[in-house]
Amino acid sequence: EVRSPLILATLTVIVAILPMAFVRGLMGPYMRPIPIGATAAMIFSMGVAFVATPWTAYQILRRVKPHEAAHAEGEREDFLTRLYRSYMRPLITQKKVRTVFILSILALLFGAMLLVPFHAVKVKMLPFDNKNEFQVVLDMPEGTSFQKTSSVINEMAAYLETVPEVKDIETYAGTSAPYNFNGLVRHYFLRNNPYQADLQVNLFQSAFTNWCPMMWILKGFGVKKGCCENKNN
Repeated sequence: EVRSPLILATLTVIVAILPMAFVRGLMGPYMRPIPIGATAAMIFSMGVAFVATPWTAYQILRRVKPHEAAHAEGEREDFLTRLYRSYMRPLITQKKVRTVFILSILALLFGAMLLVPFHAVKVKMLPFDNKNEFQVVLDMPEGTSFQKTSSVINEMAAYLETVPEVKDIETYAGTSAPYNFNGLVRHYFLRNNPYQADLQVNLFQSAFTNWCPMMWILKGFGVKKGCCENKNN
């Protein structure tokens, strides 16, 4: 009765999510683990349902011997039945127990939600890239000429040339720089106005993995506060 629906449900989920594994471009590396992991989990779950669950049920139920007492005298209850009745009967018959049970569930749910704001658990959608590059996005006032924008971005590049951790620099004025995943989400590829410019900065790998030089670079532009993520900290 359950074999055909179980197979059909498993294949339906796999067919629905497996196309995500063939996404190309910048989204590919981020999307591919989802369908692969979910497909493997569904296949493993189906194997457990067909093999492990029936075997476990057989091992447990075969130890139960038919009772010799007549039905009129009442059937004997095994340990699992007595355990089930011990906590279900009060929940059904006593209102106070039901209230305490519901409040306990709500308290546990609220406590689990508090783990996030109190930083008791780490919540992060994407892993640390730890790349040896970063991008500076410059937005001049609208109407600024291309020459003025180009002059400002070149001054910024001149300062970055004095930073020993900087390997090389690329400037883009009036056009978009090669964008990464962050640029794809923020639509940086649409930055083609004369008052817009991008600065692509590549760092030496050793400098980036040991500490975060971007904070010192930002301070050179007058930034007083900033946030720099480092997976080693």
